Amino acid sequence: MFDAAIISWIQSFESPILTDFFLQITKFGDIHVIVVVGIAVAILLYLKKRYFYAHGLLISLCVGGILTYSIKNLVERGRPLYGLIIESGYSFPSGHTLMATALIGFIIYIVYKYPDSKVFKITAIVLLILLLISIAVSRIYLGVHYPTDVLAGFLLGIISVLITLLFKRYNVLHRKFMKNLYTK
Repeated sequence: MFDAAIISWIQSFESPILTDFFLQITKFGDIHVIVVVGIAVAILLYLKKRYFYAHGLLISLCVGGILTYSIKNLVERGRPLYGLIIESGYSFPSGHTLMATALIGFIIYIVYKYPDSKVFKITAIVLLILLLISIAVSRIYLGVHYPTDVLAGFLLGIISVLITLLFKRYNVLHRKFMKNLYTK
């Protein structure tokens, strides 16, 4: 019931302009784009000697990829019957949304932590959130995912970022503890 109501509402706005817009926006969630952008940002961070962020971004993408593959093959949910484009594979969770959230979510974390102006941070974070929402909505609008697929993808993408941050934080604390243990 929830899925049908949301799909009906979003697709009620169908128009050639919106279709063209969402056909372009959905490409930002494609795995090839996510990997290229993720590696490019990680290299940039590495060159700036921001190793924690570079490694964290790549780990977030790996965790997202593992979650996407595992859950899709565990649940095996079919895609909606009506779609403006054809997609193969299982529907749950939305891989575009999950991977975009793992990437953009971690970039939002970096922007938040980076010592830049408040105006830059707010502007960048708002634009990144709008991109993420647009990617998620595009999957429903184009008819290749149910809203619950997209919601699950978003939540699992956030979990990817949180797992990464917990892992990285534990790793940093563990190294500090071990260093202190052996220097005394």
